[in-house]
Amino acid sequence: MEYFLGYILFLITFFSLFYLVMFSVKALSIYSYKKIKNYFLPTPTLPEHIIDQVLREASEFVHSKHRPWGYDYLFAEYLEVSAWMLNKKWEELYGK
Repeated sequence: MEYFLGYILFLITFFSLFYLVMFSVKALSIYSYKKIKNYFLPTPTLPEHIIDQVLREASEFVHSKHRPWGYDYLFAEYLEVSAWMLNKKWEELYGK
């Protein structure tokens, strides 16, 4: 009976360590792949002056809306409009 419990304990320990090693190998390979891919094929970004221009336009658009009520929280709307305008500008410059 004690051989059986030792065997079960050995299997549990072996498979646990094997899982941890395989998980770390997988995480390391994914991390390395992303770093190498980003080094050789970097993701294009919008230039800073275009980003500033689009964000300024979004700010002017949100603040130019007529609202008869006061104390409106416009930041959430600004985030939505600016994200939409940045995506639109990205599609204009780089396509879908």
